[in-house]
Amino acid sequence: MARKITTGEVGGAFGGINITNTTISAAPGLDITIDPQGVGRVNIQANTHLGLQSELRYGDADDSNYVAFKAPTTIASDVTWTLPAADAAVSGYALVSNGSGVLSWQAAGATHTDETASSSTYYPVISTQTSGFLTVTSVSTTKLGFQPSTGTLTLGGNTASTSKTTGTLIVTGGVGVSGAMYVGGDIYSYASSDKRLKENLEKIDNSLEKIEKISGYEYNWNSIAQEMYPERTELDYGVVAQEVQEVLPSAVVERDDGYLAVNYERIIPLLIESIKSLKAELDTIKRGDA
Repeated sequence: MARKITTGEVGGAFGGINITNTTISAAPGLDITIDPQGVGRVNIQANTHLGLQSELRYGDADDSNYVAFKAPTTIASDVTWTLPAADAAVSGYALVSNGSGVLSWQAAGATHTDETASSSTYYPVISTQTSGFLTVTSVSTTKLGFQPSTGTLTLGGNTASTSKTTGTLIVTGGVGVSGAMYVGGDIYSYASSDKRLKENLEKIDNSLEKIEKISGYEYNWNSIAQEMYPERTELDYGVVAQEVQEVLPSAVVERDDGYLAVNYERIIPLLIESIKSLKAELDTIKRGDA
């Protein structure tokens, strides 16, 4: 049965406890314990104020340790937080204020969506942190941007490349490109060709007969090619993949779109041996052995 004082005044000291009309105090160093016993509870039906930066403590099962809330040293103005009406529906949510003291449950991290249609420029988040929780992030609006609708990633740096470890973009692994690649400057590259990496070395036989089956052409790209490569409108020069495939099959590949492409570098050894064959024939003629 609950007990309460409704009228009259209470005063005087009981042991180390002093009670007045509005204050219950204890002698220095003593605790004040309110214990309703059993399943009873302490009901406070008005505002409760903990003054002088006092702590609100929650003890563990044997009261050996506690967790507590404490006000800051200085508060500019009164703040009241209103709790949400229910617990979060899933784990991993945190209480977030709306700026007016109303708390609600929100995901602890940033909202994550699969954005593929926006034509706006997005800026990838960068950070100096390598572990722990991400607390400070940055973007570089003039150096790194991404457009979801086109899948275009733009690097805005102007660092010159003088080696494989310098430049605006440095890649330590391989690079796979499924489409065309256009380079406005020079390309420096070297193909592996060390004799120590090769076996079954044989000179190319019948090089002249093979080179005779390949012709050099000047041509214009047709309408199908211009749909694939709109910039190819000028007169061009090259070979025909089907002719090369007949004598140098390894120099020709079929792309994903079904059209053939030529690795022009692989034609060079055939040209070298053809020139040597022609020179041998010319030397024979000069000696009068023909």
